[in-house]
Formats: sequence, C-alpha cells, structure tokens
Amino acid sequence: MKARFKSIARRVLPQRTIEDIRHVTLSLPRSLERRRTERIFASAPASPAYLGAEMLQSLQEAYRAPPDYGYDADAVERRGIERASQLLRLSGASSAQSFLEIGCWDGMVSAALQRRGKTATAIDNRSDGFDDRARAAGVHLAQMDAARLSFGDASFDFVFSYDAFEHVASPEDVLREV
Repeated sequence: MKARFKSIARRVLPQRTIEDIRHVTLSLPRSLERRRTERIFASAPASPAYLGAEMLQSLQEAYRAPPDYGYDADAVERRGIERASQLLRLSGASSAQSFLEIGCWDGMVSAALQRRGKTATAIDNRSDGFDDRARAAGVHLAQMDAARLSFGDASFDFVFSYDAFEHVASPEDVLREV
C-alpha cells in the first residue's frame, strides 16, 4: 500500500510538494518524541522516589559489586605473566636486563619480568594500585609523572607500557621523556 501511494504521488504531485511531504514525514517522529519526553518530565515528581531498605538489600545481594580493580588477584598475576611473555618476544627485549614500565598500576608485568631474572622498575602517577606481590618480587615501584622521570638518560635497556597512554595528559611529552 505504501509503495502504491508513493508511485501515485510521484505521478500526480509536483516535486516540490513531494519534498515538503518528505520533510514533514522525517521530522514528525522527532517532534513526537520530543513532546513525549516533555510530557514525561512534566509528570515526574518534584522529588525522587527512594527505594526501601529491604529492596536495596535484595538488589545488593542480587548484583554484587565487582572487585575494586575488576580482576581478582590470580587474574592480575596471570595477566602480568602473559604480558611479560609477550614483551620478551619483542626485538631487543630478551637480551635486555633492565626494564622500566610506564603506567604500571599494579606492577605485575614488572613482577613477572623480575621473576625471570630481569631488573624491573615500574612507575605510575598513583601509588594506590601497587600490588604488594610486585614489591615482594623485587620490583622498584615509584609514584612519578611519566613526563618528568627522575632517572638519568640511558638508565634502562627497555621501556614499555600497557594500556596507559589513554590516561596520560600529554602523550607526546611522555614519549619524548622516554
């Protein structure tokens, strides 16, 4: 039926009228949606409705909060081991002795390197993510701005970073410093 109407309209109506109809038809859903949204907001209560203590308790039981970091301790360690293995397959990494990790958060990649006989230093702009297991493995963990490293030039054989540059205010400055 719709196709038949379009066919007839093309034959009997001027092109300008067809364009006007198309414009009205396309804008109609948006204006209807806007009016519907305005009605919903107008009918909303002035103050929010609060859930009772029993309902909140049942929701908390049904939807447990994930661990703070989103990974359990074993997953963090496995991820560190996997990433260290990936790093050591890169050109120059297997022969490198000293490593600097930029934006380490927990430091577990450096911990895995340290356990493989490498010397690892890991920095992050926050220290609250440092994992005690990394420190126990011998990693030197430091809170530091990656754009202003406090190490001398050529202090490390290999510098790396995993998933940190999206958190850096000025990636260019960090890369220049590295």
